[in-house]
Amino acid sequence: MSDSSELIKYAPLVTPLVPAIVDVFIKPKLQKLSKFLKKASTDSLLSVETNFTEYLERSYNKHAVIPILIFQNQQRELKDIYVPLTVRRERENESFKVENYPKDFLPKYRKVLIRDTAGMGKSTLMKRLFLSCLEEQKGIPIFIELRKIKGDDSIVNFIHRELNPINDEFDTDFILNLIRDGNFIFFFDGYDEIAQSERAKVTVNLHDFISKTSNNFFIMTSRPEASLASFPDFMEFDIQPLQLEEAFLLLRKYDRNNELSSEIISKLEGEIINNIKEFLGNPLLVSLLYKSYEYKRTIPLKKHNFYRQVYDALFENHDLTKPHIRDKYSNLDSDSFHAVLRAMSFITIKQGIEYNKDEILSYIRKAKTLLSNIDFKETDFLKDLLQTVPLFSKDGNYYRWSHKSIQDYFTALYIKEDTNERKVELLKKLIRSADNEKYENVLDLFYEIDNKVFRHFIIYEFLEQFSKHYSAAFRFADKKNNKGKDIQDLRLLTFGKLFFLFPQNSMIKSNDFYDADKESYTLSYANQFLYTVNEQLSAELSKYKYFSEGSGNGYSYLGFGNYNFFLTNFLHKKKLNVFYDHEDYDDIRSRNDKPSINIPVDFCVILSENSYTKHINHADLSSINLILTYHSMDTVNRCLLHPDKCLKLKEEIEAEIKREEANELYEIL
Repeated sequence: MSDSSELIKYAPLVTPLVPAIVDVFIKPKLQKLSKFLKKASTDSLLSVETNFTEYLERSYNKHAVIPILIFQNQQRELKDIYVPLTVRRERENESFKVENYPKDFLPKYRKVLIRDTAGMGKSTLMKRLFLSCLEEQKGIPIFIELRKIKGDDSIVNFIHRELNPINDEFDTDFILNLIRDGNFIFFFDGYDEIAQSERAKVTVNLHDFISKTSNNFFIMTSRPEASLASFPDFMEFDIQPLQLEEAFLLLRKYDRNNELSSEIISKLEGEIINNIKEFLGNPLLVSLLYKSYEYKRTIPLKKHNFYRQVYDALFENHDLTKPHIRDKYSNLDSDSFHAVLRAMSFITIKQGIEYNKDEILSYIRKAKTLLSNIDFKETDFLKDLLQTVPLFSKDGNYYRWSHKSIQDYFTALYIKEDTNERKVELLKKLIRSADNEKYENVLDLFYEIDNKVFRHFIIYEFLEQFSKHYSAAFRFADKKNNKGKDIQDLRLLTFGKLFFLFPQNSMIKSNDFYDADKESYTLSYANQFLYTVNEQLSAELSKYKYFSEGSGNGYSYLGFGNYNFFLTNFLHKKKLNVFYDHEDYDDIRSRNDKPSINIPVDFCVILSENSYTKHINHADLSSINLILTYHSMDTVNRCLLHPDKCLKLKEEIEAEIKREEANELYEIL
């Protein structure tokens, strides 16, 4: 199906929708704000209406069709392949199924953050909401792909360019005043895709824009990122995994003849479904299952095998309607092409997923230098990426990976296949990076691809560090005045974390944080507190990232985590058998009464895995443990390491390493 056919089909739908929105929302604003125009003539007002009309029609046409990787990036109507996704706010036990524009979602929450992992359909969900907003005339939708915002650029400047005004008189101040009047809905897609070099400046620009245009609605998507903590007033929602019947419905939507999907579903309904049930909750992996099964009538049981079979299918241009294999411009065979992709993905993993032509050619050239005995023209390889092995798509003057998880897959394979003795060093670098959440899918894929290396070098070191912490932390404690269990609980709760507890009435009340319009303080406890920390504390905090805050019973609480905190969460998701059960967790919580501690006004209790502590009252340990239990464990899905289980696994890995070393020695002799 060609792009043009999709646009022609959708054009009649746009025509009656957009003028209605312009009449209802734009025209009254223009009349109201006409005093800001240098020439408030009828012609000048009409030109603004025209610009908005053209932008909305252009945006509707763009988002109404989407490229589908498994169909060689051919475009399909979004409505044809969309399965309604459910978003959930865990703490409030609140969920919405997004079929159209949910009346109890954005109107209820003015600022929404949809945060989830790779392949869960964040961008597709945003596009569906954008289309529904236009179709149901809920407001003036503005869709912004955040990766396109550069650090020195402002959001208003970007919108100004998108509207492409004809007359210079309609400057950014006019646009800003138009937006301030309300009725706009901003779709900020892909916060995690902002280039790392641009992240800090773009975040500041986002905050500045939102604060100046707060009389509107904002929805943003991202993978989990530490810097999302700077948006504490956004209500966080996760996308729920697809139910089994939803996964089957998605398979049928991909299959116009309903033959291949029926065959897949028939196989899945047997015993095999228990092995890949987790994969079926992820929309991207469901699509990869369809493509991989079309290519080879088997169902892969591991995630990386999904990606490999899809790559093989795309390389061979496998399409049931096309019996021939198209020649490659680069003249590379499958293995050589795969090797270049691995190197290229590793080079670009920090650079984001979208590049201009000069950048992408330079990355291909760098990848070529990392390889031996593979020769090709960079421009030919780029043609292959777009046409014969369509793992990239072109958007205007930019080239981008068809999906971030494809880049993650090739990066994980590069570390496994091409780095030799450096692979462990690189894994540790990713884990200890300030952006480790960005690389979680890479680590997840490597964990699956080479579990032995991950187990022997990453998990073993992690267990060693926990063992040392659990046996040695908080030796200051006076055992005569405290139950031994209190010290043990404190050790469990502080591994990989840094906590601050201080009197609630000692929070800073500075005009720097006051928002007169809202009659409230704009920054979170964390931001207020960090704003005033001394140099010694700043040095300590440089090793950690903010993850939680709270207050109650006369105290305020802040939690920060380091790379061990990240790895604890990662291993919990992998269901490693080293954690307390829920029943054990409830037992720990029940040991204490209500959290009530007496902290002097000028004091701060500081607890970390490095045993850095100050102004702690030993008699308050039980209450402190309960506070940390309620807050930190709820925040991290109750990820509490079990000392005995950790010791058992540590001993098992030690035995494995010894057996391997003995076998290697035997082979040498």
